[in-house]
Amino acid sequence: MIHSRVSWMCFPVERSITVSAPQRVAQTIFRPCCNNSTFYQDCNHGSALLGLLQLGVAQGLDEPALYREALAFNAMWFPAKYVQTAMFFKVVERIDWPDLPPAVPLSYRYSAIDAWRRTVRDVLSRIPNLPKPQSRTSCSI
Repeated sequence: MIHSRVSWMCFPVERSITVSAPQRVAQTIFRPCCNNSTFYQDCNHGSALLGLLQLGVAQGLDEPALYREALAFNAMWFPAKYVQTAMFFKVVERIDWPDLPPAVPLSYRYSAIDAWRRTVRDVLSRIPNLPKPQSRTSCSI
């Protein structure tokens, strides 16, 4: 299968049941620079994360582990967004970041930029005495 101009990794027949895992997971992970899922490779973040998911499957990671890896990388690329998202869950939802399933903050509601603004940023901005973010992150396309 060709996606963009890069071939998907080839897996032996015995691993064929997991071949769709990177695609399935990638379609549910969104990036804070846009409203697109990782499956739609319109920037380096999307392509890099999709490659990471493919490598994870090749090394035997299951879906929960793929989400943990994806969250670690998204948080590294977009630290201010995920600090605010962690604050939202702690202050508003009363859920500590380590107790949150990684698929939740990676979902459209909490990671796609438009939904994140409504769900996280706008809610936090109405709470007095919370620290304000100092950096802005973008993929600059």
